[in-house]
Amino acid sequence: MLGGFSVSKGSHFTDRFQTQKTAILLAFLSTPPFKQHSREVLATMLWPDADSDTGRNRLSQAVGWLRKQFDSGSSEEEKLLIADRVYVGIKPECVSVDVHNFEQSCIAALKEQIPQVQRELLKNAVTIYTGSFLPGYFEDWIINKRSDLDTNAVRVLRRLCDSYKADQNWDEALIAIRQALQIDPYDELLNFEHIRLLILMGQQSKAVRLYREYQRYTFREFGSEPGLTFDELLSESLQPALQLAVHRSAVSAPIIPSLPSNLTRFFGRESEITTLENMVASHRSRLITITGLGGAGKTRLVTESAATIGSHFPGGVGFISLADLKDPQHVASAISEVLMLPRSEMFLPIEQLVNSFPSLPFLLIFDNAEHIIPVIRSVVSVILKLIHNVTVICTSRQSLNIAGEQEISLQALSTPVNIHGDHLADKSVSLESILESDSVRLFIDRARLVRSDFDITEENASTISQICTKLEGLPLAIELCAAWAQSLTPAQMLLQLTNRFHLLVSRRSDIPARHRTMQAALEYSYLLLPMPLQQFFIGLSVFRGGWRLEGATILLASPNDTHSHFEVVGQLTELIERSMVIAEAALDGEMRYRMLETLREFAEQQVTMAMDSNLRQKHLEYYVKFAERAVAHITGEDQAVWFRKIEMEHENFRSALSFSLERSKTSTNHLELGLRLCIYLVSFWEMRGYALEGQVWLEKFISVLEDLSEDELPLAIQARAYYSHSILTRSKGDFGLSETSINRSLQLWRSQKVGEGLAAALQVAATLAYSRLDFAQARSFLEEAKQISLDIGNDYQLASAFLNLGNIALELQEWKEARELYTLSLNLRRQQGNIKLVGDALNNLGLVARYLNELEQARALFEEALPIGRKLSDRSGTAITLLNLGTVELLSKQFQPALNYLQEAVTTAKEVGNRRALAWSIKELGHWACAQSDFMTAAQLISFSETLRADLGMSFLPADPGQIDTDVNIIEQALGSAAFKNYWQKGSRFTLEQVANIALDLQFHS
Repeated sequence: MLGGFSVSKGSHFTDRFQTQKTAILLAFLSTPPFKQHSREVLATMLWPDADSDTGRNRLSQAVGWLRKQFDSGSSEEEKLLIADRVYVGIKPECVSVDVHNFEQSCIAALKEQIPQVQRELLKNAVTIYTGSFLPGYFEDWIINKRSDLDTNAVRVLRRLCDSYKADQNWDEALIAIRQALQIDPYDELLNFEHIRLLILMGQQSKAVRLYREYQRYTFREFGSEPGLTFDELLSESLQPALQLAVHRSAVSAPIIPSLPSNLTRFFGRESEITTLENMVASHRSRLITITGLGGAGKTRLVTESAATIGSHFPGGVGFISLADLKDPQHVASAISEVLMLPRSEMFLPIEQLVNSFPSLPFLLIFDNAEHIIPVIRSVVSVILKLIHNVTVICTSRQSLNIAGEQEISLQALSTPVNIHGDHLADKSVSLESILESDSVRLFIDRARLVRSDFDITEENASTISQICTKLEGLPLAIELCAAWAQSLTPAQMLLQLTNRFHLLVSRRSDIPARHRTMQAALEYSYLLLPMPLQQFFIGLSVFRGGWRLEGATILLASPNDTHSHFEVVGQLTELIERSMVIAEAALDGEMRYRMLETLREFAEQQVTMAMDSNLRQKHLEYYVKFAERAVAHITGEDQAVWFRKIEMEHENFRSALSFSLERSKTSTNHLELGLRLCIYLVSFWEMRGYALEGQVWLEKFISVLEDLSEDELPLAIQARAYYSHSILTRSKGDFGLSETSINRSLQLWRSQKVGEGLAAALQVAATLAYSRLDFAQARSFLEEAKQISLDIGNDYQLASAFLNLGNIALELQEWKEARELYTLSLNLRRQQGNIKLVGDALNNLGLVARYLNELEQARALFEEALPIGRKLSDRSGTAITLLNLGTVELLSKQFQPALNYLQEAVTTAKEVGNRRALAWSIKELGHWACAQSDFMTAAQLISFSETLRADLGMSFLPADPGQIDTDVNIIEQALGSAAFKNYWQKGSRFTLEQVANIALDLQFHS
C-alpha cells in the first residue's frame, strides 16, 4: 500500500479491483491493528449516503469479490478473510503488509542504542517505504494515515542523516535528507539541514541559491522570512572555522576572570562540586554541562567551584552570561567582549575566536544557555574541535547533546524527609537531625538576611521542615519563601503555601526578572518548549505522585499516532533533558516518571477547564482498569510486585477517587467507577495500613449510593461495596459497623443468588459472629459458604472456609480439628500460589502448636510466615506474626527476643490501626513485665489491654486459661492492694500514644 496498492497471493497478483470501494475495504482491513469490524460500521463508512440495507448489500458484494479473488480453493487455515453475519476482518497471521512492516522497522530502529545496528535498521525501514500510503485515494482515514506514515518516514530519514553526519559521510547524509524533502519539500527544518550539509561539503554557492529559493517560498506563502538567516546557518557549521584555523595565533597572557561575585552563603552540593572538580582535574571531558530546573542553583554551583577548578587553567577563565542575550547571532561577539579580544574587520567573530584563544589551558563558562541551544551547540562544537586546550562548562536547563559531553544534573537540596524518612509533622525528630538538611540551613540563612534574630527552635523546627519539604528542596523557592520572615512566621508561611505562587515572589529589584518569582522561573522553561510539548507537559499535571509510560501513553498520546508509545517516550525524554521531568527506575524494573510538585502545580494552572475535565475522566478510567488488573494478580505469586505497583500509584488512585466523588452526585457512571475503584483497592488498603482511609472513601460513596433507588446501580456493585466496607471496619475492630455492612451485603447477594459473592460475604459474617463468641452462628455461615464453594468449584473461598472453621475449633480448644482444617486450607492456598493466605494459614497452624506447648514447631511455623508478610509489606499480617513469635519466645523464657518481637508488633499494629493485634501485643508485654518483676508497668499494660479488649468486644480466648488472673494475683501481692488498684485504674485511662510509649521504653535486664 506504500507507493500504490497491489496484492499478491501465491502466483496471483492484482492491482485492479472490482470497484474503488472494494479496494478501500481491503486496505482498511489490512491496515494495522488488524481488527474485525462490524458490517454495520463498514457499510456506513464506505457508503455513508446509502440506506442501511443498500450499504450492507454493497458490502456483501465487495466481500464476495474479495473471497473469490483470494480465498477460492484455499483451505480454512489458508483463507485470508474472516467474515460472518456480523463481522468482517482478515487473519493477521496470513498476511504481510508493507505498512505494518514499515511501522515495526521504525520502532525497532528508533529504539536501538548501538549506532551501527541502528543505521542498518533505519536503512531497512527506508527501503520498505516506497512511497506515500495509497496515493490517489482520499478517504479521511487514508489521508490521516498517510500523514502519520509520511511523518515517520521523515523521522527515520532524519535519524539516518544524523547517523551519517556523525561519521562525516556527507554524501550519504545528503541522499537521506533529499529523500525526506521528496516527502515534505517545504518543511523548514529539512530545508535548513539540506543547506547545512551543502555548507559542510564546501558547496556554499549552491547552499546560498537553495536558501534564496526557500526564502522566496516563505515570503510568498506566509509573508515572513525563514526562522534562521543564512549567516546563522553558516555560523552553525564548522566550515568557516576549519578554513581559518591555520591563522590561529598563540596568546600567552592569561585572560582576566570575569566571574560574578557571590554575596550570600552557599549550602550543600558537596557531591556535585566534588564531581565537577574531579572531571576537570582528570581531564575526563572538555565539555561539562550542568543542568537543572530554573532556580536549582546551576550558576551558583559553577561560581562556587570556580576558585578550585580555575587553578587548572593558567590561560584564564571566561564567564559568559547568556541569560539576557536575545539575538543568537551575537553569541560570538559576546564571547569576544568578555575575553577582551580586539575587533577585526577581516574576520567574523567566530573566526576571530578560533584565531585568538590563548595557548595555555583555558576555561570557558557559558551560563544560562537554554534559550539558544542550537547556536551554543554550534559554537561549542567549533571551539572544541579547533582549540584543543579549551574546556567548556555550560549551565542550562537542558543538555547540548554533543558527543563527549558530560552532564551533572542538579536535583533538589536534601530535606528532612529525604534524610530520615520521618513524617513531616513528627515532632520527635531532633533539632540536630533537622539541621542536617541543606534546605533547612538555606532557609534559616536567608531568613536571617531579612530578620537578624530569626532562629530555628523546638517550636518551629517541625514547621520549617514542612516548608522545605513542601518546596521540595528547590533553592529558589526556599529563598523566595524565607525572604518573608520579616513579616510572616514559619507557620503563616506554611499556611500561605496552599497557593505557593502567591507567596513565592520577591520584592528585590536586583534579581533577574526570570528569578523574581517562582512563577516566572517556571514560565521561562515552559515557554522554551515547542507547542506540542507544552500541551504534553501540561497534560502530565493530571498525574499525582508520578506515572508510568503506559499511563502517559494512554492518556496523552496523539489519537492518530500509530507509534504513540515511541512518541510519548520521545516527549518524556525531551522533558527529562530539559530538567522538567524526573525519571527513576522502580523496584519492578519499569521506569517511573514524576514532576516536582511546584512544577506540577504550575503545569496544572495552564490547563483549560475543558481539557481538565477530559484529562481527569481519562485518568479515572485508566486507574480503574489498572486497579482491576492488579486485583487479578494480588491473589497469585505476583502479589508482592503488584502491591508495590499499587503503592506507587496510591496518589493517583486518591486523585481518581476524588474526581469520581465530585461527579458522583450527578452521574451514576462516576459513582459506579468510584465504588469499583474502592472495591479493587480494599485488599491493598487492609494489608498496607490504609484501612481508615479506605473506610472514609467507601462511606462517602455509600452515602451517595443510599440516596438512589436500588435499581439505579448494579446490585453486584452495591453488594461488593458493603462487603468491602465490612472488611475494612472489621480490620480496625469496628465490629458493629462491620456487621451492619455485611448484613446489607448478604441481603443483596441472596437477592441475586450469586454464589461467589455470597460465599465471601458469609465468611466475613462468620468471623464477626465468632468474635462475639457466637460459634453456632459462625459455623452455620461457614458451612453454607463451604457448600457454595464446593458447588461452584471456588477453591479460594473453600480454603477461606476451612481456615475460618479452624479458627472456631481453635477458640473451642479443639486442637486436632483445628490443625486438620488449617492444613486443608494451607494445601489449597499453596496450590493457588496466594502467598498472603499461605502466611495466614501458617500463623494459625503455629497457634495450634503454641497452645499444645509444641513451642519449637510453633516458632518454625511463625518464622516461615514472617518473611511472607514482610515481602508483601502486609503490615497488619506482619504485626500478628510478630505478636505470635513474641508470645512463643516469652513462653520459652527467651526474654530479649520476646521483647524485640512484641515491641515491633506494637509499633506496626499502631501504624496500621490494627487495634485487635495491639490489644494482644500490649497484653503479652504486660506478662513480660510481670516476669521481669516490673509490677507497676505490668499492671498498667494488662489493664489497658483489658479495657481495649472490652471496647472492641473481643476475647483473648483460648490464650493460656487463667494467665491474666495468675499474673494479676502476683502483681497485686507484690504492690499491695491500694497501689495495685491505683496503677490498674491509671492503665485503663491511658491513651494509645501513652501506652505505646511505655511499651516501647521497656528494656531487658538479664
